[in-house]
Amino acid sequence: MTDEEILSEAGRIRASKRKRIAKTCLRCGKAFEGLAQAKYCSDACRVAAGREHVAPGTQPVANPIRLEPRLPGEGIREYFVRLGGELTPENEDWISAMEEIRANPIRSKINSTEYIRQMREERARHLQEL
Repeated sequence: MTDEEILSEAGRIRASKRKRIAKTCLRCGKAFEGLAQAKYCSDACRVAAGREHVAPGTQPVANPIRLEPRLPGEGIREYFVRLGGELTPENEDWISAMEEIRANPIRSKINSTEYIRQMREERARHLQEL
């Protein structure tokens, strides 16, 4: 018998001696026999309970927020107000920052195929000069 087989057998013997007790599944209420720390009757109940878990002191979201799309030509400030947002000084700062990012000319260059074509031509000229 190899060392690995000996250790494996020792692990099986040790696991068989672990104390099992009668318990009730916290999710489905089914009676089962499990280890002292077991909370659920099966992996399916354990995973489902994890998905249903809500942090202590919080309430589950019954109706998730569904945002309407922005209308054509509608600015960020108008969109925010239309959705019911309050124009507090803090919100004004966020809106201004978002408008500045949106108005940045680099953004339009990144999305422009013409800009990409120009960059390729510049690289090709540079490589020819080498």
